[in-house]
Amino acid sequence: TGISTAQGKAREVWGEHRDGVVIGADTVVVSGDGAILEKPRDKDHAFEMLKGLSDGRTHTVVTGVCLCYGERERTFYTETEVLLRRVSDEMIKWYVATGEPMDKAGGYRIVFVG
Repeated sequence: TGISTAQGKAREVWGEHRDGVVIGADTVVVSGDGAILEKPRDKDHAFEMLKGLSDGRTHTVVTGVCLCYGERERTFYTETEVLLRRVSDEMIKWYVATGEPMDKAGGYRIVFVG
């Protein structure tokens, strides 16, 4: 999923900028039970994602990358295992209310202001 979306992003730009190097990337989160989590649909979905990811099990963050240059295209991906500590419902609700989760795969990112 991450690689195909990264390819689509890179190819779209590459079509207009063939003389440069174009990098496309996309990230998905794979929960401990194997569900693929992309960006949340709404705040309730973000809450559900974060509640599920902070269940004491590890999950995997997968980032697909596509490089386009000259007439070449290269793809690869990287995986990172993440363990979130258990988080209270109140803390998850506060975080969701910031709007931060809405454009992030799995509803979070590692670095957050605050």
